Amino acid sequence: MKRLLQNLHREQSDTLLLLLAAFAALLPHTLHLPWWISLAIAVTLGWRALLTCAGWRLPPIWLLLPVALAAMAGVHAQFHTWLGRDAGVAMLTLLLGFKMLEMRARRDVMVVIFLCYFVLLSNYFYSQSMLMALHSILALALMLSAQLSFQYGAYQPPLRQRVALIGRLLLYGAPLALLLFLGFPRISGPLWGLPGDAHTGSSCLSDSMAPGSISALARSDALAFRVQFQGPHPSPSQLYWRTIVLGDYDGRSWTRVPPAAACTVPTSISACAIRRSSTNSRWKCSSSHICRRWN
Repeated sequence: MKRLLQNLHREQSDTLLLLLAAFAALLPHTLHLPWWISLAIAVTLGWRALLTCAGWRLPPIWLLLPVALAAMAGVHAQFHTWLGRDAGVAMLTLLLGFKMLEMRARRDVMVVIFLCYFVLLSNYFYSQSMLMALHSILALALMLSAQLSFQYGAYQPPLRQRVALIGRLLLYGAPLALLLFLGFPRISGPLWGLPGDAHTGSSCLSDSMAPGSISALARSDALAFRVQFQGPHPSPSQLYWRTIVLGDYDGRSWTRVPPAAACTVPTSISACAIRRSSTNSRWKCSSSHICRRWN
């Protein structure tokens, strides 16, 4: 293997470095992408690495086009749409994998590099942890190294000089990143307002619920709501909040029973059987985990 890497031409080694950068950007997506998409991406990257090392020709367009169309059909069959967060990320990752197999000109290389940047950024749709930030820095260093390698002409500086240049570029961008982190407003909800699955993976307060549509619902560990008491605080055993009771079922979805009709709906547990405590407390509740407006 070492001897094979030493015998590679300059273009072959730069392509392998770009494949490594793409792999680093795609790696976190394997945690949430369907298994067949992760397998398809692994096959395309491995196929391109084999073609690069062996010096074989790239596959023709008449072979790639049916495979790409089949992958698009598979995404639609999996997510029932081509829009939204999950389907859009799946399409983006597949596009990066297939673009590797038709990367011939310099323009194609630049397209692949910027696709890697977008794929790396899309990881933050699913996680904003410090571990993800550390991974992004390492993946970004690989992408910058690949981009610089294709920018150099016949002469390529030594590895130590290129690593130093990448470090300086990252340091130049650190103040701007810190400024955006501290000064950029925290917007409630998705920044780009993604449709459909913008709130996938988190629980929120809604006035309706269709059991058949909850296929990817998960509990969120985010703060549910805040309460400010005006006066003495009740004891923890006295704290109980009741929000919305979905008691009206039309055969497809559960909806909220109107407050005026709550006492007239015949139920096994009367909605009017609420015993008022002897003491009243004045408090203010605020919550951002609401899917839509309701009264």
